[in-house]
Amino acid sequence: MHYKFATLLILLNLSFPAVAQDIKADPCADPMTQTDMNMCAFESFERADTQMVEVFERAREHFSDKEMKERFVQSHEVWRQYRDNHCEFSADQYKGGTIRPLILAACMETLTQERTWHIVNLFPEWD
Repeated sequence: MHYKFATLLILLNLSFPAVAQDIKADPCADPMTQTDMNMCAFESFERADTQMVEVFERAREHFSDKEMKERFVQSHEVWRQYRDNHCEFSADQYKGGTIRPLILAACMETLTQERTWHIVNLFPEWD
């Protein structure tokens, strides 16, 4: 009897991590903690930033005029500084709070999506 019980306990212990991993496979599907929300917001921002970089690179290659290309790159660098500074400032009203990273990431994602839209709309022929 003890042998069967011990075997059952071993099997449960071996399978539980797999079950727990399946349950928590995507914490962003239903974030339950502030840490999960912060992490998910940052991942969402990273996806938006990756998309913007791809659009920016495509746009940069579109310019044949060297001066226009340089001005486009320079304006984008200034815009990135603005985004980072603006969002840091906006999030600082929650300084010391656990929600600050979420506020920062959400702000950066929103401005990044807007910038992507603006870059795309420089080129009506991309539609």
